[in-house]
Amino acid sequence: MHLIIHLLIYNLVLSILLYASLAYNPRMWLHRMPPEVIKKVPPKTPAEKRLLLTPALSSFPGQNARTTPI
Repeated sequence: MHLIIHLLIYNLVLSILLYASLAYNPRMWLHRMPPEVIKKVPPKTPAEKRLLLTPALSSFPGQNARTTPI
């Protein structure tokens, strides 16, 4: 039962993060679109490319510290 509750909490948190990032800047998810859609929009600017790396890189150290056994 605890596993199901934890899975639901993690799912809710990650869903909120995904939808918030989609509302903040939909072009952040442009790499996940079909090729037809990508061809119709202008290429990402350098600032948009950096914006994609920032959340990914900032999440790794916290995840590693939390899962590393003591």
